[in-house]
Amino acid sequence: MPNTGYQDFRAEIANFFSHVLGIEVPSPTTDLFKTGILDSQNLIELLVHLEGKLDAPIGLDDFDIENFRCIEKIATLVSERKGFSNHAGS
Repeated sequence: MPNTGYQDFRAEIANFFSHVLGIEVPSPTTDLFKTGILDSQNLIELLVHLEGKLDAPIGLDDFDIENFRCIEKIATLVSERKGFSNHAGS
């Protein structure tokens, strides 16, 4: 199962929004910025979560808004940092 890592990360990130922030994200492709779900404070909490819980170091080069636009893109970034396949696969 080549996408197991990605799927696990995507589920964990959705869980973070739901259980930690108390925000239900409609879909993995929902634009987190346009909907106002991901603001500066939530972004900091997300980064702490990614680096702590998922042990996914996020470097300065990763701070492109597109990497954090939706749960799918965040999961892809985490997958890449963890050495898994870099795409969801469809």
